[in-house]
Amino acid sequence: MQHKKLLSLAVTSALGLTASLMATGVAVAQEDQDENAEDMLEEVIVTGSRIATVDGFGRTSPVTVMGMDEIESTGLTRVEDVLNSLPQVETALHSFDANGISGTASIDLRGLGANRTLVLMNGRRFPPGGVSTQAVDVNQIPSAMIERVEVLTGGASATYGADAVAGVVNFIMRRVTGVEISAGISGYQHDNDNKYIQDLMDQRGFEYPTGGSGIDGQAYNIELVIGGDFADGRGNATAYATWRDNQEMLQGERDYSSCALSNAGTSCGGSSTAPVPNMFIYPAYDGVLDQSTSQWMSLQPDSSLAPYDGTNIYNYGPINHFMRPDERWSLGAFIDYEINEHAIPYLETNFTNDRTYGQIAESGTFYSATYVLPIDNPLFPENFRNSLNELYPGLDEYGVQIGKRNVEGGPRSSNFEHSGFRIVGGLKGAINDNWDYDVSYLYGSTASSLAY
Repeated sequence: MQHKKLLSLAVTSALGLTASLMATGVAVAQEDQDENAEDMLEEVIVTGSRIATVDGFGRTSPVTVMGMDEIESTGLTRVEDVLNSLPQVETALHSFDANGISGTASIDLRGLGANRTLVLMNGRRFPPGGVSTQAVDVNQIPSAMIERVEVLTGGASATYGADAVAGVVNFIMRRVTGVEISAGISGYQHDNDNKYIQDLMDQRGFEYPTGGSGIDGQAYNIELVIGGDFADGRGNATAYATWRDNQEMLQGERDYSSCALSNAGTSCGGSSTAPVPNMFIYPAYDGVLDQSTSQWMSLQPDSSLAPYDGTNIYNYGPINHFMRPDERWSLGAFIDYEINEHAIPYLETNFTNDRTYGQIAESGTFYSATYVLPIDNPLFPENFRNSLNELYPGLDEYGVQIGKRNVEGGPRSSNFEHSGFRIVGGLKGAINDNWDYDVSYLYGSTASSLAY
């Protein structure tokens, strides 16, 4: 197919439009003024165009390009991890998130939000990653098929609209001839010798791992790519199938994450919603609670109450997921055939199924409800009743807010499964030496399920 210089086309079109308007009388000027204006013309920039270039650095808004060799050199199989190595990219959701997850991995350019980052494959849009999020799940994009990644962070909304305010990430898929099979195993290792954190946990009496962790958080992946040319090289069909399985890793498996640090990072904190409850006690006068004279108390081993001194806390860090377990299958195909330079039909299909779950610390009451209880409640132990009489002598009723961690019920978990399907059919080609066309139809669907 003949390749055309689209930039010269854009400039020619812009100048041709100006000439046409002048000829019809919309803009009329004297001949000598036209000559002067023509002499002053130095540059014409057509904004909002879809001028295609291979080298993105030649554009007015530079495009960062990461090629296949760079991607392979990282040794990473998750697209989110590959892109996170770029300074302008941060992953909004990823495999190391456990709280508030959607089960997907999304891209957040310049911190403006994943919903303001447009994700494309071969210049065409990708459907949302799940029912609970509008952001694209980039792990649906097969890393084995990526030829290059183009990242545009400026001026993208002029072309693509409001969902590209932060920028555009375009994944260009490659055409393959032959059979490629790759498999990999990876993991993490830590010596658990962080003296600073360990000293903080010793002050609290928290447990933590010591010595080498061995290899944990293993990830296994198998990728199969088959492709070939046909019709004397005028067409190509490429298909892929991938499987990846990530093992879970808990925060308690690393010393530096085995406690919840204070905001200043100078001490190990935790939650006062503890396995042995703490509580706020309020006096009740004629059924009306007086919260201005409340007292924060801790339940003692003999069922009495003592003022809360900050030591009865729950270390919720260790049981949280450091890395979520995840199993993903994906398959798809890319086909194109050049009938002639004016007609090149193409087809793209992608399917992905993913299962993952995130685990965080146990739930609890979190002082969320106030219970008005009489002093003669038959469930109160004698020592507990005596403590209430000492706090507020002579009262018949008390208000109680309880902070109790439900360690008996086990950790909270969110189990996600989602499937995504995308199909694109289109026709592209040359109209003449100056104009191309590309018409396509895209259909995408996503199905998700969530169980707690």
